[in-house]
Parts: sequence; C-alpha cells; structure tokens
Amino acid sequence: MTKLSNFDYTNTFTCWSKTTDPYGQPSYGAPVTFACSFRRGGKLTRDDNGQEFMPGTTVWFEAAEGTQPKVGWRMAIGTHTGNPPSNTETIRVVQGWNDQTFSPDDLPDWAVLSG
Repeated sequence: MTKLSNFDYTNTFTCWSKTTDPYGQPSYGAPVTFACSFRRGGKLTRDDNGQEFMPGTTVWFEAAEGTQPKVGWRMAIGTHTGNPPSNTETIRVVQGWNDQTFSPDDLPDWAVLSG
C-alpha cells in the first residue's frame, strides 16, 4: 500500500463472490476484505447494461489486477466473516485505473459502485 493509500484508505469493506450451487441457488465465496475510503450515495451513473442508477455506496481502494471484486458480487462496509450479512449491497460497476504517479510499484486503484 502506498503512503497516500495509508493516509486515505482508513476504512474497510468486505466482498463475497457470487456463484450458483448445483441446484441453481445463489452461493457465496469466502469474504475478502480491502482497505478503502467510501461515501454513501454517488452521482447518477450507468452500469455495463446501460441502466441508470444512483449508487448506494461508492468505494475506492487498491488491489492487484485480477483480485478486485466483480460486478454482481455482494459488499458491505466494515470487516465481516462468514456468509454475507443482510445489509450487503450488490456491486453494479467496477472501474479501475493504474495511476503510477508516485511509484511504478503502486497497485492499481479501483472504485466500485453498489446499487
């Protein structure tokens, strides 16, 4: 984590990958927690299907490429263990950028928007 991230990412959020069990029912993977900054709400935006929505939560964080949450996963602010709690939200948008302004070794930055 960069020095800037240490300063800015002072909260955590937890994500659960979403799969389907052999009977077609939703199933969730083990929880994964990231250091983050967040705000409730956000600006009107569009998901990958072009549907407009108002985000319930917007989260910014760092993660290695391929380890970031995906659209359709569940998320909740804070550190959680076990199955997703009832207050989770569905990730609708994942945006990433690799800004290596401060160091070529910095991890890519990400934003997820739930809705």
